[in-house]
Amino acid sequence: MRVRAPLLVSLVGAVLMPASLFLDWYEIKEGATGDNSAISLKGWDAFESTDTVMVLAAIAALVLIVMAPAYVARALMFVGALATGFIAVQLIDQPAILGFVDSADLSLKIGAYLGLLGALLVVAGGAISSARGLPAR
Repeated sequence: MRVRAPLLVSLVGAVLMPASLFLDWYEIKEGATGDNSAISLKGWDAFESTDTVMVLAAIAALVLIVMAPAYVARALMFVGALATGFIAVQLIDQPAILGFVDSADLSLKIGAYLGLLGALLVVAGGAISSARGLPAR
């Protein structure tokens, strides 16, 4: 099976999204919770449903890339946009588990940026493939 370059971009994004969940997404500053230490939360710990959406979007993107149906470009854009929306909401409006923390005491870490980048790469791969009018196979 030969994978075209735009689909490779989506493939990288599909791998990056769930991988980012193992990294720190949020850090609560020192003293914000009464402790004298900073607390870091990984994506798996911080989310109620966004982590599931990210994993399902990654699986859907991988299946689309492998199966490469005629509509792969549009489907990748849809799946990536859905994941991007969920992630963006979590970055703008902190997860419920962090409701007790003032937003000034909360900072985003590398996992948040890589998760968003992964979702955007899925969209970009689909958009490039669609713009080039590449056939799936």
